Amino acid sequence: GLLHTKSMSIDNETAFIGTSNFDIRSFTLNFEINLVFYGSRIIQELRMKHKHYIETSVQMTGEQWNQRPFAQKVFENIVKLLSPLL
Repeated sequence: GLLHTKSMSIDNETAFIGTSNFDIRSFTLNFEINLVFYGSRIIQELRMKHKHYIETSVQMTGEQWNQRPFAQKVFENIVKLLSPLL
């Protein structure tokens, strides 16, 4: 699967969860949104979720990435061309 949500805990009291990348384009052009959370309970839950994601992730090597199917590479390159419109 793919996790598209961006989330970040700053300290034990503050976190961001949302769809935007942390750059000007995402904030101004893509109409994306983030929520800011305050409070140790929600931050603890978010950190536990981050830990779960890391523990269940599968690391991919550069060699594995380069060996993905040709059709997938073509599709990815087409999507890159269209990304300003998406």
